[in-house]
Amino acid sequence: MRNGRPAEALKLLEDSCQPRRRQLAHPRTVSRALADLADVHRALGNRSQALQSLDEAQSLQLAEDFEGDLADFALTYRAKLEPDFDRARALLAEAKAIQTGLGNGMGEARTLLLESRLRRDIAGAAL
Repeated sequence: MRNGRPAEALKLLEDSCQPRRRQLAHPRTVSRALADLADVHRALGNRSQALQSLDEAQSLQLAEDFEGDLADFALTYRAKLEPDFDRARALLAEAKAIQTGLGNGMGEARTLLLESRLRRDIAGAAL
């Protein structure tokens, strides 16, 4: 998707998330693939499918205690889908709190950049 080929990414990620493949993969890999699948659906305008994939990813991340992945993927991707900026900001605040607690400075920086992009506030982004 990051190379400008979302349709190809969608096909690969859908294949990766098939039940037969999930059985052979580590739960962390599955949860990340599901989150990435959600982000591709979002980019293609498939909001309901994106939310469904995010729900699956988030459930797995919570069940397996993958707190960092929850913050870096599910919460931030969900914030991108959120039409209400206050709700998106709350999701990003939750992600930042987890990232700060885990000492994940790089993840926190990405979340801050996403927050400033969603806010569309250059002055606020600079701060």
